[in-house]
Amino acid sequence: MRTWPIRRHVFALDHPIRFSMNIMAIVRRIQRVVKRALHRDFVAFEGVVLPPESLRFCGTAFRDNDTFLRSSEAECKRLKDEMGLSSTSSVLEIGCGPARLPIGILKDFGPIQRYYGVDISKGAIRWCNAHIKRKHPEYEFLHLDLKHDRYNPNGIDFTQGFQLPLEPASFDIIYLHSVFANMLADDIRAYAREFARLLRPGGKIFLTAFVEDGVPDMTVNPDDYILVPQGTLHFVRYERAYFFRMFEESGLKIDRYLQSEDLGGQSAVHLSLAD
Repeated sequence: MRTWPIRRHVFALDHPIRFSMNIMAIVRRIQRVVKRALHRDFVAFEGVVLPPESLRFCGTAFRDNDTFLRSSEAECKRLKDEMGLSSTSSVLEIGCGPARLPIGILKDFGPIQRYYGVDISKGAIRWCNAHIKRKHPEYEFLHLDLKHDRYNPNGIDFTQGFQLPLEPASFDIIYLHSVFANMLADDIRAYAREFARLLRPGGKIFLTAFVEDGVPDMTVNPDDYILVPQGTLHFVRYERAYFFRMFEESGLKIDRYLQSEDLGGQSAVHLSLAD
């Protein structure tokens, strides 16, 4: 804890001007400390650094520190149990946001071989670099100015041959949570091609999306569904066979499909490279 140089100020009582100046210096220093405390861009909780509420755009429930941290741990456990995550894994996350998954991995494993997170949010990536990468250089984060009609309408069109700045066959696990929940088919096909390029043999993909049987191939903001649509491209629902074909066309295969209560109405899909 930082100590204040009180002695020099207290014993200046015999000189009124010096005493006044020293009191003002102490006040200014206290004001700076208070200002930093009020405007700090992180939350310390259970020995873990969490992002501020303003960056937790993964749902209002995640504004609660305990909910956010428990969800981080749950996603890490999911990848351990279902994807074989270990300390030697290389992980790519699309839509990393304010490091929900990395926080869980760091709390459980500490450093892993490699983690690479990308997001269209400059604020989220700035926070991740300041609070995760600075202490754990094997955790890398990249801002991508990619087009999304809801979140970034003026970005680069990913469907026009854009590739992530990453080497082929460099990841054991590719993870996306809710990214395809509001993405159009052409964009998903572009990502599927990238996944097939970046995934190592034996690697696995985990993603979530709104996928069902007995519905049209693709419906944007359906009225008769789990959510009430709010604004442009709030969510997109896919017919299961149609959704699967988008990945199979790029040389991926479906290993598992399931619906779970903890996915907010979405389905989880596990994929790998086709034989």
